[in-house]
Amino acid sequence: MQAPCAPFVIRLSALALAAALFVADARPAAAQGGGPADVTLSWMQPAGSAPVTQFRVYSGTLPPPSPGSVVYTGLPAANAQGVFSASVTIDEIAQGIPMYVWLTAVNASGESAPSNANLYPEGCDPSVDSDCDGIPDDGAAGNLPCATGQSLNCDDNCPYWPNPGQEDSGGINVAAPDGIGNACQCGDVSGDGRVNGGDAIVLYRALMGTPPVPMARPELCDVGSTVGCNAGDFIILKRALGNPPTATIRQNCDPALAP
Repeated sequence: MQAPCAPFVIRLSALALAAALFVADARPAAAQGGGPADVTLSWMQPAGSAPVTQFRVYSGTLPPPSPGSVVYTGLPAANAQGVFSASVTIDEIAQGIPMYVWLTAVNASGESAPSNANLYPEGCDPSVDSDCDGIPDDGAAGNLPCATGQSLNCDDNCPYWPNPGQEDSGGINVAAPDGIGNACQCGDVSGDGRVNGGDAIVLYRALMGTPPVPMARPELCDVGSTVGCNAGDFIILKRALGNPPTATIRQNCDPALAP
């Protein structure tokens, strides 16, 4: 009998559609392929998005548009950071079968299009590759973050959030790689891989606009204010982008933190 293992986490961020539904980008933080059947899922949806009455999680050996099987339906309560969580059972993962997992959301208008599907490959070892994106957390001596497209003899530039291409489009007010992958660049709420004035505008409109405008990457909002995404993060972001900067953007957002 196989010994029980800790559940893994899938994080998903929801993007608004014209139909006031949501499509989510599936972003696992850790996976245990060939391990437990019990899976802990967590996801977010942006401020100002239309009310959702139900979330549905699917799994299958093929990604959408293959229909897959519903493994969870429900509407869990969000925590203080706006993260929803639910536990599901995917027996195939316990059997070591590579599986795709994706999410949809439901409201009065119907069911959203499926999220981008995550593949959980057979035999992923989260003690070596926390986010199971195929890039070892520590793949080289010292601190040597992978460059875009690099996968050998370097360290995963987003160890807790999948960034399999190791894309690194820049940092804070710079277009040159900074060693932090696009997938976990805190403050990059616009989703272009860099942190600049455009992100401050997006964050302001998302938090204080009427009606609010959804962020492309709401899970990257927390840059060091109180827990979650709030006006304090906008103030930090704006001051950090000043010349000279008078605040510091911290890698405090969910994709940058260990699960």
